[in-house]
Amino acid sequence: MRYPLFGTIVAIFKPLFPFAEKHNMRLVALNARDYHGSSPFSDSELAALDNPDLQSQQSVLRACGRELAAFLVWFINHERLPLVSGGGGRGGGISVLGWSFGSAFSMSFLAQAGVLSEKDRNVLGDYMQTVIILDPSRHPLGIPSDAPSEQLYDPLSDAALTPEQKQAAFSSWISGYYKHEPSFLDSLPTLSRQQLTAGLPRDPQTEPSPTLTRMSAEELAGVTDPAALAHSTLAFTRVDPRVYEENMQAALWDKTIWPRLRIALVWCDASVGPTMLASWYLANMVVTRWPAQGRRVELVRFEGANHFPHWDKPEDMVRLLARIDAMGPQWYTATLHALAESSNGTKLSFECPDSRPSTNNITPPSMPLAPVDDDGTQLYYEDTGAPENCPGYRTLVLVHGAIFNGATFKLMFPHAAKHGIRLVTVNMRDYRGSTPYTDADIEALGSGDPERQQSMIRARGLEIAAFLVWFIRKEDIPPYVVDGDRGGLSLLGWSWGNVVTMAFLAQASGLSEDDRRLLDGHLKSFVIFDSARQGLGVPAAVMEGLDSPGGGTDMPAESDERWLSWAVHHAHSKPVLDAFPLVTMNDMRVGVAHSSVANPLPQHKAAREHMVRELGEIIDPTVIERAQRLYLEVDTALYGHNVRGALLDASTWPCLQVYLVWCDASMPETVFSNWYLAKQTEENWPRDARSVKVVRFEGANHFPHWYQPEDTMALVASLV
Repeated sequence: MRYPLFGTIVAIFKPLFPFAEKHNMRLVALNARDYHGSSPFSDSELAALDNPDLQSQQSVLRACGRELAAFLVWFINHERLPLVSGGGGRGGGISVLGWSFGSAFSMSFLAQAGVLSEKDRNVLGDYMQTVIILDPSRHPLGIPSDAPSEQLYDPLSDAALTPEQKQAAFSSWISGYYKHEPSFLDSLPTLSRQQLTAGLPRDPQTEPSPTLTRMSAEELAGVTDPAALAHSTLAFTRVDPRVYEENMQAALWDKTIWPRLRIALVWCDASVGPTMLASWYLANMVVTRWPAQGRRVELVRFEGANHFPHWDKPEDMVRLLARIDAMGPQWYTATLHALAESSNGTKLSFECPDSRPSTNNITPPSMPLAPVDDDGTQLYYEDTGAPENCPGYRTLVLVHGAIFNGATFKLMFPHAAKHGIRLVTVNMRDYRGSTPYTDADIEALGSGDPERQQSMIRARGLEIAAFLVWFIRKEDIPPYVVDGDRGGLSLLGWSWGNVVTMAFLAQASGLSEDDRRLLDGHLKSFVIFDSARQGLGVPAAVMEGLDSPGGGTDMPAESDERWLSWAVHHAHSKPVLDAFPLVTMNDMRVGVAHSSVANPLPQHKAAREHMVRELGEIIDPTVIERAQRLYLEVDTALYGHNVRGALLDASTWPCLQVYLVWCDASMPETVFSNWYLAKQTEENWPRDARSVKVVRFEGANHFPHWYQPEDTMALVASLV
């Protein structure tokens, strides 16, 4: 995401676009207010900028920061961008670059993080990688008025020049190439103020010639907006430096919000004097007097670059950005000249390439995306990595349920290594970071045609199969060794996720021989974890009269509290639980508690409060507007067909052990659903079917991996 110099528009970044795909990056150039396509500043806003009252000036600058935040949140949701990769990777996510005066707005965005809504902060916290300050002017940093800026030459202040001469001189001056002594550049951050000003030349070199003087009249007209410059930008340059200084300090001196966000100052070592001053000012502050609680700032020198590296050295600039850790691979579909509109009607114009890099041959190690077909479909995953000093470690792949994505398992991560377990979470299609469904997919799922719907469901199973095969080969997962119970891979589906895992197992015999053999040597356990009714194909008649929070077809598009209603404890009848699954259906109906515990335990209250704080990270509520609602409307007979294919036919991988884990304080629907399958395994299970062991998780609600992650990890480790 790039903000331009004052007077220029996003077209100034266009030379970068052709090189983005090569480095698997997405570039989005954004026009600030007043510039071509974006909303102009109002008369009251302009009056506030010219008001000597600092609070009036601050109010406009802060509003610009909130507008950038609104754009980022909108763009993330609209484009379904991939999350920042886990496990130490630096792929996915978003970085924001402000160039020259544009850093004032990116700095203001960061300074306003604390006043954003909790939901927006959480969203941005999942995506923000780096804020890049590219060759800044003095304004965004709030360089005090007693700084030596007045000692540096500026043709606009040269009384000896006519207005026409000033304009021509300014173009050469601002975009020229300046020769600085090597010792001066090598020690820039530690120079004294006097050494800095003494070492800055007034005039640029004759070769290379200044950038703007080499542009045609058409090119200049395409990258500048004189009307915006006159209307508002000059007013921003008159804002009191103390306003910008306060903005900079709020942005950089306190890392309480998004503490892992990185800052990169990229300074161009052949740039004009005032930008060299600004880069020195921040770099010197970082080196000599940076507060302990401040954000980490990396100093990056762009050798041989003037103030317009994106125009003169576009490939070098993209390569440099790609080398900055946070500017990892980013996948996209983009629209040219789109408008992002905030809640108050303000619009920002942005531009990005209209082509998508091929995903068939690009899978960078740092990007947690797994290719699962030949059409470029990818699944986002997170991986705790192989436990240290444990060559025979076991791998467990976790598949999330409806609405809640793979991040819901994250509290288990710290407890995996001590059990010799490698945890891998996978986000299904439409969920954060993974490839969205196509319009044709959505249409097929909602068609009411059983064959087309079943094709959609089974396709998800084949994607899981492809993921497992790809991951085993990519990570060289150790095979399962029966003697010593070492290595191997197990698959766990939680809640609605069992729809997907059952579809995988139901199609085992249809996989290629190579894939079947590979999985045969690795698959150890198949865990059905507190399944929703769809995952077990429970007939609707069995579920009549049971409360199913979030499970009906009348779910509203935005109902976070309803998702939380799944995360409660129920005190079901102890005799019924103890006799499970041999009790009758009537016993179950009488014995299940339809209301949650009125006075939950303190640790349960704390876990719920933690979930509320993290809700923006662990749920993707927008999926209910697309495929997820349609999946819930599919006839459960289709799901039941997959369950029978998965569990009653053991001809493929006959030694695979199946576990049915039921949580005895879960909501009525899941208790009933698990009873339905457990009852069958006890009373009329075919002799040639897969072995299913029923495991009770005492005192656990539907979210034990969140409420009691250490106990959940211990239980699961005993099964896999």
